Amino acid sequence: MTLRIKHYLRQANLTQAELAAKLDITTGYMSNLAQGKRVPSPQMLQRLAEALGVRVSDIMEEPATGFEEAPVQFEDIPMSDVRAICRALGITAGQPTICVASRSAPAFAVSKGDKIVADLSGPFEAPGLVLATFVENGAGRTELCRNAPPWLIRSETSDEPTRVNGNGEVAIVAKVAGIYRLS
Repeated sequence: MTLRIKHYLRQANLTQAELAAKLDITTGYMSNLAQGKRVPSPQMLQRLAEALGVRVSDIMEEPATGFEEAPVQFEDIPMSDVRAICRALGITAGQPTICVASRSAPAFAVSKGDKIVADLSGPFEAPGLVLATFVENGAGRTELCRNAPPWLIRSETSDEPTRVNGNGEVAIVAKVAGIYRLS
């Protein structure tokens, strides 16, 4: 994982040592983060972003070099036209829907208010972002998670990964087809 820390250090006119002091970490650890030798925790990513005055997604890995990117084609689709959005994303089956993130999930670079296009068609065994409903103490809560079969990684890093075991306490209800931030 290569972060864009050096770029944003220059932009903020900071040295690695100054940023390390600001974050209360060693300069060696800061150097390892900047060189991609260490992978930061989601909490450290959030702290780095805040200290540099950028979003977590801004300091995440850039696309690989040496490959020609396909030309970007933009299509003006109203957010209310769920079917057209899903066609543009290549979703052809099931009942896709658009959800709004009610809270941030920095581990997944999702901010409160982001639009999440959910494909409800299943099956949901493939790795990737999913919406999962957890039933705890008789109440259900739907969360954005990373599916890493047979585990679900929840957005709150303090939560332990949950094993999908079919006992009714957790159910994957949709795979995430896209996440959009309206500006």
